[in-house]
Formats: sequence, C-alpha cells, structure tokens
Amino acid sequence: MDLLRVLPRIDRAKFQVDVWTFQETGELAGRMSAAGIRVIAPDPSNPTAAAPPPGGAATQRLRALARLLGKAAAGARLLRAGNYDVVHAVLPSSYLIAVLASAMALRGRVLMSRLSQNWYQANHPLFGFIERQMLHRMASAAIGNAFGIVDELRAEGIRDDKLSLLRNGLDVGQFDASLVDRDTARQQLLLPRQALVLSAVANLHRYKGYDDLIGALSLAAPRLPDEWYLLIAGSDRDGNLARLQEVARLQGLERNIRFLGPRSDISLILSAADLHVTASHSEGLPNNIIEAMFARLPVIGTAVGGIPELVEDGETGLLVAARDHEALSRAIVDLARARDRRTAMGLAGRAVAETSFDVRRTVTELSAIYEDLALSHRENRPYRSRQDMAGRPQGLPGPDWRAGSE
Repeated sequence: MDLLRVLPRIDRAKFQVDVWTFQETGELAGRMSAAGIRVIAPDPSNPTAAAPPPGGAATQRLRALARLLGKAAAGARLLRAGNYDVVHAVLPSSYLIAVLASAMALRGRVLMSRLSQNWYQANHPLFGFIERQMLHRMASAAIGNAFGIVDELRAEGIRDDKLSLLRNGLDVGQFDASLVDRDTARQQLLLPRQALVLSAVANLHRYKGYDDLIGALSLAAPRLPDEWYLLIAGSDRDGNLARLQEVARLQGLERNIRFLGPRSDISLILSAADLHVTASHSEGLPNNIIEAMFARLPVIGTAVGGIPELVEDGETGLLVAARDHEALSRAIVDLARARDRRTAMGLAGRAVAETSFDVRRTVTELSAIYEDLALSHRENRPYRSRQDMAGRPQGLPGPDWRAGSE
C-alpha cells in the first residue's frame, strides 16, 4: 500500500489523518502536506532524534533503547493530545513504537500493515520474537497486501478475526496520462526503435535478485536479438551499484544493461519496454509489477511472496523459481521471440489490473477498516475483521473518525 496514493483520497469529512515520521521530512512529506495531510516531524531539539555519539556495543544498545523509549513516549504524548482512535503502523520499527506508545497513552487501537515477507525476523531474531510474542497480541488488527503475507501473519499467531487483506492500488487515470507512445519513449531514453527492451524497477538490494537477472541474461544473450537492453531503475543500496556494474562488465553485458538510478518517470521506462522482469527472492505485492501490468507489459517474475497473485503463469506472464538462472533465461528467451504472445499477455495483465488494483478499491477497504477500529475503540469492545476467509469485505459503515498513521 502506497500511503501517498491512498491517504490523500481518504474522505476528510469522515477522517482526520495525520502522518508521524521518525526522520527529517523531504519531498514526499511536502507532497503529503500539499494534499492537506498534517505531517508531524521529529523535534530537532530532541536528543533522541540526533545521531548518537560513538561508544562500545553495550553503550550503543543502551542508547538505542533510550531512543526507542523516547520515540514511544513522544508517540504517547501525540496520542493523548490528538485524541486519536487509530494508530496505523506501516513498517516493523513503527509497529514496535506504535504498540508501546498506545500502551503508554492508554489510547488508540493499533493497526499494523505488513508489505513484505517476514525475512527480517530471521535476520533479527530478537525483534522477531518480540513481534510474535508481544506486538501481535497487543495489536487490534493487521493487514497484509497479499494472501501470502496474510498467511504468514496467521502462522505467527494473529487470529483470523484480526486479519484483513488490503491490496495495493494505482490511480488508473493518472498513470495512463503519464504513459507515452513507444517510439517517443525510446527517443527520450536514447534507445533504438527496433531493439528488444526489458525493464526492471527496484532498489539495488541483494534480495531483489539482480545478480540472478544478470546471470540469466548472460545465458540468454546468444539467443536474443542483436540489439537488446535491460533498463534498471532503482537507488543504490549498500554499494551494490558498483558491484553489479562490474558483474555486467565481466559478463560482457555492460553495453546492454543500463543502470538508470532512482527515477520519478517509471511510466516512461515502461512505455519503452517490451517486457518487465523481477528476480526477487522475497516480495510482498510489488507496485512495479502492478504498474507494468497497467502499461500492458507481460511480466516475468519469481514465484515468491505475492508475485504469483499478480502474474498468472502462461496468461499474463511467466513465473520461475527464485535464484534459478536457467529457468529465468529460458523465460526471457521465450518471450523475446514471441511478439504476439507478449502482446496478448500484456492485454490480459491490463484487464486483471483494472479489475483488482484500482486505488479506489484500496481506499474504500482501508476506510472500512479505520471505521470499524475507531468504532470498536469508542465502544470499548474488541475489533473484528469483516472480511471472510477469501479476503472480501462485506460492506461499509459511516461516522466521523480520527486516524493517525506512523
């Protein structure tokens, strides 16, 4: 769920929505404010917001705990002052702070959102233990953006009557208006008109599988057209850009693979592409695939997380196992050689996207969850999700509530 797409569309006659950020504000905060949503930034005079001085491991842990408790206390003050009914925590760190703040303030029902698979629990076992044994028990409700994510939350002990499915959504009209014709897009991106163009959109984390994608393209290259390009849009992470550029050079693909860096014109890249690829090892319900489907592109994706809920194998694209260079290579070659099949898959994907991933549906379903949580808070009774086991909402109520989002 993209808060910048969803929150400005929440009915302001029913809800007051404020966003509390733990970091200094930037461009996105400005856009949120322009949409009429108050953004609450950290107090620069608060020592918990500043970078800690160096120290030993024990000292660093104590300082981290102090910063955590400081943020929770600040959150409790906000909850009491704003008289909030709902606290919506969107990432794992904010989930911990939201639960602590709500417990301190004796105020607000905590709603947690999980947007990706729970791999972080293996990397941070103590946090995983705290999340499963404390946070899930204290939260009033939880939403996942894919059935695979909801299943993980259920396996971690969250009851069905707390769980809801809330898929990501796209503003169809706004996105369509940003698309351009293929030839114009290629001119702007300095691409040959007849080349085969693949797109990939994700920051350069290792788990996004770019090493696998480069390996697959190395295997596929002899069977691809003479002119082909992979356009990668995404920010560097942990120095992976230089490493991936070197991997591409060693495979002799430096001319074919273009690292475009962070881009705000993803629709231009998708307009120029013939097919879209993601090789992730772990995912929720990735927006880049939804955008590619709206752009009428066939999608080659790994069968992880929510990707199989987006890509119907053989109908809207092709699914392969994660980390399988050979399978990914075969899928790329298969679609590279089948223009008519690419077109048919792209049209089928667009039809699915229009039915299931319109942002208006996301807003309607989130509003229903907010209203139910607020009403249960005011009536001092347990919240109960109104979704059935298939994740379909059953109707909408209507009074005026206040919701906070972290």
